Amino acid sequence: MVRYKYNMLHFHLTDDEGWRLEIKSLPKLTEVGAWRIDRTGTFNSFGAPEPNEPKTYGGFYTHEDIKELVQYASERFVNIIPEIDVPGHSLAAVAAYPELSCTPGADKYQPRYGQPIMDWSHGAPPIALLDNTLCPANEKIYGFMDKVLTEVAQLFPFEYIHLGGDEAPHNFWEKNAQVQALMKREGLKTIPQVQAYFEKRVETIVKAKGKKMMGWDEVLEGGVSPSTAIMSWRGEKAGIEASQKGHYVVMSPTTFAYIDYMQGDVSVESPVYAKLLLNQSYKFNPLPKGANAKYILGGQANLWTEQVYTMRYAEYMTWPRGFAIAESLWSSEEKRTGMAL
Repeated sequence: MVRYKYNMLHFHLTDDEGWRLEIKSLPKLTEVGAWRIDRTGTFNSFGAPEPNEPKTYGGFYTHEDIKELVQYASERFVNIIPEIDVPGHSLAAVAAYPELSCTPGADKYQPRYGQPIMDWSHGAPPIALLDNTLCPANEKIYGFMDKVLTEVAQLFPFEYIHLGGDEAPHNFWEKNAQVQALMKREGLKTIPQVQAYFEKRVETIVKAKGKKMMGWDEVLEGGVSPSTAIMSWRGEKAGIEASQKGHYVVMSPTTFAYIDYMQGDVSVESPVYAKLLLNQSYKFNPLPKGANAKYILGGQANLWTEQVYTMRYAEYMTWPRGFAIAESLWSSEEKRTGMAL
């Protein structure tokens, strides 16, 4: 990272497919949530599990692992921002602690192994086939988040904790009596306001730990505290608008910086739903027109690894687009003008 001008590691530690960080006060997160069925092939296409199919794929970082990593990074002037992705992308947590869900039958859930769980045919937010969300109307959630964030804050010295907020489906919330009661009690008119209620309560916990909160750009939709920093991934528009409103912003748009997208011909790469060519990554401008530069913290490239099965393939996906993005973040546009890739 340092050799190629990267000084920040965004460490995405939880998702539907696994909970990857030891939380000593909640041991089932890793006893149950860190292990899933081991299948390979085209992600999002696997069928139902076989009876008693073993969960042999997984693992997690212990507290000692994290301390070692943080020290190693610090010695090389790299900061690490941890992400605990909530309230969506939480199937592994719900599998470990079903009481975190509002949905009957959650006690039968297990960490995702690549089976379809979202219907994106109608756009965002997706329609969930399984309820992979934490229940914002369940008071147990906030005690759970307090325990998690206590340990995260102790392990990671960086000032921000990323709390996700992306791609949370609404269809289970819309028909849930607990959520409807919450909306009536709190005067919430829309489901995005329900998520905003959750985000604001979680940010209060983050602040109590002496940290600041960051989230993906969806957290803006129902209204969010001005002190929340935004990571703009669905293009540049949300980041521009957030910076104009005084939110600190990290630009990470899919249009330039999602290096999990195919970079070559589909005949020679694992099929992914989009393509991002090297010359497009090189055009990344972390200060797009209309943004308030005072509030742009920087930019970021994202490598999501659902279909990246080896370190060698991770390196193939990272480079050379990672070179182009680093150059676009550290060199002025004038110095890059006229250079071709």
